[in-house]
Amino acid sequence: MTGFQPPVLQSFTQAELDATVQKHIFYLAAKPGGARANLSHANLNGLDLCGKNLEQAEFYGACLARARMIEGKFSSAIFYGADIRNANLTRASLCKADLRGALLRGAVLSGADLSEADMRDGRRAERDRAVGELHEISFDSDPADLTQAKLMAANLAGAKLGGAIAMQTDFSGASLVGAKLVRTNLRGAKFLQADLSGADMSGADLRGADMTGAVLLNTKLDNAITEGALMNDALTEQPRGSALADLPRPFGFMLRDHCLWANSHGAEGKRMDLSGFDLRPAGTLSGSRLTALRAEKAIFAGLDLFGVELQAALLTGADFRGAKLVRADLRGVRAQGADFSGCNLGDANLSALQTTHGKTVATEFPQARFCHACLHRANLSGANLRGADFTGADLSDADLRDADLRGANLDSANLDGARIEGARFGDGT
Repeated sequence: MTGFQPPVLQSFTQAELDATVQKHIFYLAAKPGGARANLSHANLNGLDLCGKNLEQAEFYGACLARARMIEGKFSSAIFYGADIRNANLTRASLCKADLRGALLRGAVLSGADLSEADMRDGRRAERDRAVGELHEISFDSDPADLTQAKLMAANLAGAKLGGAIAMQTDFSGASLVGAKLVRTNLRGAKFLQADLSGADMSGADLRGADMTGAVLLNTKLDNAITEGALMNDALTEQPRGSALADLPRPFGFMLRDHCLWANSHGAEGKRMDLSGFDLRPAGTLSGSRLTALRAEKAIFAGLDLFGVELQAALLTGADFRGAKLVRADLRGVRAQGADFSGCNLGDANLSALQTTHGKTVATEFPQARFCHACLHRANLSGANLRGADFTGADLSDADLRDADLRGANLDSANLDGARIEGARFGDGT
């Protein structure tokens, strides 16, 4: 190991960094004069990378402490062992980025896309040119360190955080669907309303963590330390609300009578009231005729509701988290405060309902939650969406014409191709 010296960071001015970024943009576009950005061991402390496209760039062992990286594009970039402490990566794209061994302590990643990012333990070896030996370089911490980082409403679906340190980190409202958190230190972390469906938290340290309202469906918690963890209102496989067995008649009979009632415009059958019931044991309601259903505060979480007909249904406070509502008909529903977080509502119809008598029934979703939901090509024209939360939602090619979005939260929402003519925005006053 004689003669080995750790690499010295190379200082960059903002102008030098901008020139490197421009060459990288040419590289991505396969233009003459382009060159892939290699910023390994670069000192970029406090520099500005806001909105820059550095996908596939190398930041191996670089210092990005306090850097401004808001809405930057860093998908598939290599940040192995980089120092990103206290940097601002709000709404940045870090999809499939290599963040092994990176220091993210105190960084702001609210609304960032870290889907499939790798944040596992990371160590690095460099060859001593003098003697040809490999030497491991250590940082402040070998595991990726996200202590006190802010990842509110971030997309961490499929991310790998095994062995990472994320003490007192705020994951509130984040999507961690299928994330790997094996043996992760999450002491005092916040997961309020976060979606941890299918996540593996085996052996994780969750002492003092706040998981209030989190989705924990199919979440592995084997050997996890949960002493002092808060899990109030967390959604698990455990029954919530009233059981279907408590209905006055078997559910199948009531469903048949409701369809008859809907098809006969009330002349036959009987309208169904499922308010407060947990519908998950039903398994699937795909294609069911549930027009004008009454289901306030009912639990539909994770259900297959493909093509379901829910026109004019009363769904106030209902829980649809993670449900499949592709091509569902939700015209004229009243769903104030309902939770559609993580739902697939692609091609769904949430516009106003025109009755056979020429009456228009408005669709009401005030204060509803659509965090990280897919609403690709959904029709929300004319809908009341005041105060609704669309954080991280996919609204690409959606129809939002004449919708009331006053007070709605659209942070990190994808509105590419969306039609917004006549839509009302603002603070909700």
